[in-house]
Amino acid sequence: MLVITKEGDKLMGQAYGEEKFELFPESETRYFLKVADAQVEFVKDDAGKVTGLVFQQAGQKMNAPKIR
Repeated sequence: MLVITKEGDKLMGQAYGEEKFELFPESETRYFLKVADAQVEFVKDDAGKVTGLVFQQAGQKMNAPKIR
């Protein structure tokens, strides 16, 4: 499980059992991590609402729907 939160002006991520890490923007929907070679891309619907994300690391992609 990956939890994304906003803390002040920072976007933070936390994988289950791991410490929080900051996400740094590349674009409006693409972010990267400095603690690992990984990227997060938010998926939006036609109305512009975030419906999920794609997490990429080590050549693998994981799709995750938004649950809240």
